[in-house]
Amino acid sequence: MKVLFVGEGTVSDAVRCELPAHHLNKLGVDTSFTVIEWRDAPILPTEENYDLIVFSRPHHDTLMLAYKRMGTKMIVDMDDDFHAIPENHPGYRDVGNGDPYYLAKLDNCIYLADLVTVATSELRERLLPLNKNIKVIPNGWSADNFNWLVKRSIHKDRFVFGWGGTITHREDFKVCVKPIQHVLKENPRAMVCICGDPEIYKLLAGVKEKQKMFVPMMPYYIFPVAMSLWDVMLVPLIDNTFNQAKSDLKLVDAGARGIPYICSDVSIYRNWPDGGLRVQNTEDEWYAAMKVMIDSPNTYQTFVNNGRQAARMREMNNLARVWQNAIEEAMK
Repeated sequence: MKVLFVGEGTVSDAVRCELPAHHLNKLGVDTSFTVIEWRDAPILPTEENYDLIVFSRPHHDTLMLAYKRMGTKMIVDMDDDFHAIPENHPGYRDVGNGDPYYLAKLDNCIYLADLVTVATSELRERLLPLNKNIKVIPNGWSADNFNWLVKRSIHKDRFVFGWGGTITHREDFKVCVKPIQHVLKENPRAMVCICGDPEIYKLLAGVKEKQKMFVPMMPYYIFPVAMSLWDVMLVPLIDNTFNQAKSDLKLVDAGARGIPYICSDVSIYRNWPDGGLRVQNTEDEWYAAMKVMIDSPNTYQTFVNNGRQAARMREMNNLARVWQNAIEEAMK
């Protein structure tokens, strides 16, 4: 059987396409990966015949309809609720309710699929009106990526709070800016490291230069190298309809790296084992949690152990079997 994963050039490609494709090949499934940039004409290679195509976040419904008429089985994979993107989100105008035509094509793609895979149970419930055949496959990580084993090379004597992400999380990050400033002012040995978005780094203008650093955006497989600089991952998230359908990938990454997290107490994070602290989005709770991480080494180590154990369940050698089962179900 020949399987093709099709991404759209987004940050999701690495986790929802490339990792499953790599591990399905290890199971003996002939799997490849390609990208159609979302503004490109919907053309796929025609020299090969695929038994099944997995489209990640698609909106090229005419392409999917053509493959359906050819008898090719198709899976649509979703990891966000585009209908719930808030107006202040950078994607609202192009892939949210700011472009109803885009959403209509996305919905049609979901409708055309033989099977839909999603990253969360919440997203499954929201998409059921479009397609009744939906399977939850959570996000994972790959131990085949040796970057997870990279040792810290700088700032070994500092306690570093880290955040990594895209421009889509600027509003989310604001909830922990003042607590970061407060903790770093009280603890000269502490630092903050921002990976990805320079505008978020600018929000920390009140932090001394020697207590902060910026790491540019990088491919997901290299991201563990940036995480090697961190002692704790910060995962602030506003509790809104869009975020409630997101995945727990950042907590998975923290466990895989062997560091605790401090995250907002939102529904998507409550089912993850205690590899860190969940807090309300108040300055006092974020501040108190950061102090626990610095001042309580035994508690810190307990979080490390719990997170590592939980992350093993999400290693892709385990999840690849779930993907294989989904493919076999779609082929029926």
